[in-house]
Amino acid sequence: MSMKYVRETYGVPARRGGRVSYSGVTTGSPPLLGTICSATSSGHIRVRFDGERRTLKLHPTWAIEYLQDTETDEQRKGEADEMSRNIERAA
Repeated sequence: MSMKYVRETYGVPARRGGRVSYSGVTTGSPPLLGTICSATSSGHIRVRFDGERRTLKLHPTWAIEYLQDTETDEQRKGEADEMSRNIERAA
C-alpha cells in the first residue's frame, strides 16, 4: 500500500516526514512524538518515535494526532525557487 492509499482510505493527512503525536501507549502517560517513515502493505503507517532507532507499525486512525507543520508547502516552494534564482545569479 502507499501513503496515497492511507490518505484516501482513512481520510488522514499522512505523509512521509509528517509529525504525529501517539497517545495509545498507556493510560496517564504523555503522548509520544514521532515522524512517519512509510506505509505498510496492510495499510498501516510506520512511525519512528523521537529518540528511538526502530519504527513501529500503527493504525492510521487509532490514538494518532497528525501535527501541522510550522511551514506551509507554498513557503517551502517559494524558498526553493529563491535559492534557485540565487544560484543562477552566482553562476
